[in-house]
Amino acid sequence: MRGEPAAAEASVTLQQPEARRAFSRGSCPRITGAWPWRAAPAPENILERIHFHIVPSRDADMCTSKSCITHQKFAMTLYEQCVCRSCGASSDPLPFTEFVRYISTTALCNEVERMMERHERSKPEMFAELLQAANTTDDYRKCPSNCGQKIKIRRVLMNCPEIVTIGLVWDSEHSDLTEDVVRNLATHLYLPGLFYRVTDENAKNSELHLVGMICYTSRHYCAFAFHTKSSKWVFFDDANVKESTGSRRMGFSSCGMRAQ
Repeated sequence: MRGEPAAAEASVTLQQPEARRAFSRGSCPRITGAWPWRAAPAPENILERIHFHIVPSRDADMCTSKSCITHQKFAMTLYEQCVCRSCGASSDPLPFTEFVRYISTTALCNEVERMMERHERSKPEMFAELLQAANTTDDYRKCPSNCGQKIKIRRVLMNCPEIVTIGLVWDSEHSDLTEDVVRNLATHLYLPGLFYRVTDENAKNSELHLVGMICYTSRHYCAFAFHTKSSKWVFFDDANVKESTGSRRMGFSSCGMRAQ
């Protein structure tokens, strides 16, 4: 049922601080220290912990359990391969599972500049193609037969995930690219454009919509979620929850795209 939308400034306090403490105690050690973008692995770490809570006996890369939310909803099953156009040699396909596709914001903004220099017209799959180009920037490998050529790696999607998580990572804590990234953020993602190729028939026509964002700033997490019934964004900051009055193009660390 759809009722009258709540006032823009309405807020509610959730009396569950134990949830925040639980996540704090369960944080992965690699989030602090070794990772150049310290917030980047957090969404992936949470998804992996959900997996191990539901099916603790299954390896995270090999799980096929129908009850596993992480793999049934979020997992992207891929393989990567190098194919040399010069001599025709190819490497053996390397299969793997991915929960978050990480993109450098610097590489993304560089790809946007190149697109503008080419005077390309906007098209539905353009944002996904920009993300793919940014993800493979300078990702060259040696030819498998050592013919001397350097080739880009090909990543192929073999399933059709219901939710795709894109993690935008920053080269520094004080990046000046925030406005450029937010300006070029699209709220729709054409799934085939994100990969070299997709093999699943459903994935070939899958269009995803932005439904959530996890933000990390000043060593603090907050989140935005799109409420479908009211068509409003809801802001979560620890125990405080309220409707957001800002645009859906807000600063973020990673975002969730969902098929509809």
